[in-house]
Amino acid sequence: LGAPGKDKEFGNGLVQAYAALEYLNGGPIKSAASPTTKTCGDDMLSFNLKLLTDNNASETTWELRSIVDNGETYLVGSDYENGTDIIVRECIPKNCYVFTMYDSEGNGITQGEGSYSVIVDGEKLVDD
Repeated sequence: LGAPGKDKEFGNGLVQAYAALEYLNGGPIKSAASPTTKTCGDDMLSFNLKLLTDNNASETTWELRSIVDNGETYLVGSDYENGTDIIVRECIPKNCYVFTMYDSEGNGITQGEGSYSVIVDGEKLVDD
């Protein structure tokens, strides 16, 4: 996968969402609802993915895995149509996660106007 962080050339990104939010906010995460987020209970985080697939959408997959709980996979996505807006809004347990965007050809979601963003509890963590 390469080094943690955002890889603009290939469109891969790794994010430890919960830890990143606490670091950026200087303390525990507080829920912040907006029209683009899902309101979740106190023991949950809102996870929002906005994905615009490129012209090779069949190459694009993603997953959200816990970095504790034996790497349990919480959310996955694949089998998309070209040039489609995908919005995923889910409540997930408070935890530390790794979000990974994959491109099976290794050329990123750049064949067309592909892009994605990840918002956790109202904070944008990835914007590609």
